[in-house]
Amino acid sequence: MGYDLNEEEFAMIKRFLAMAVIVAMAMVMLIPVSQAEFTMWVYTANGGKLNVRSAPCTGDNVLYQISYGSEVVVEYHLGNGWTRLFGAGAYADQYVQTKYLVNYKPGPAPKPSPSPSPSGGGSAGSSGWTAIQNEFKAGRRVTPYVVETRNARASGFVNLRWAPHKKAELIASYKSGVQLEVIAELKDWRQVRDPATGAVGFIRQDFLVR
Repeated sequence: MGYDLNEEEFAMIKRFLAMAVIVAMAMVMLIPVSQAEFTMWVYTANGGKLNVRSAPCTGDNVLYQISYGSEVVVEYHLGNGWTRLFGAGAYADQYVQTKYLVNYKPGPAPKPSPSPSPSGGGSAGSSGWTAIQNEFKAGRRVTPYVVETRNARASGFVNLRWAPHKKAELIASYKSGVQLEVIAELKDWRQVRDPATGAVGFIRQDFLVR
């Protein structure tokens, strides 16, 4: 038994099919690009390990820890300061704080070094503390601008330190060509901020190029 659609019914079916196609396309477009898996590396300013948690929040939910410089597979960024790692093995849900991930393989983990102190402690002694004071006295805040790290040796690293002195504790090390933001100018040093990690410290101006 046949059935012929009238013009109104046929037009209604066409509108329904067109709407279904539009909805399907919209659903595809709504899939975040950030959900594609990609590689990043662990970077902590003090060279410590990164906590991997079972939920995107701090608390008593640490699954395990990842060493400084380790490669991780990112599933997607949540956009709220947390990143979901690709789940494998015993842990399906794995989250880390995004600020401890960078898009490049970092240099060697920072190693603590003797720090100058006003009492003469450490290898820099009182003369080191005087040098730091003189640097700060000459310092001035500037409108932030971008510079690149530069080392005389291709295989060398540029050190970021907690104070403007060559024997101050190391915060991080960079290869040549890493972009940093200068936020203050001292006599022989620059106070910089790493936009990738948020770390702030001091680098000698000789190792920076604008």
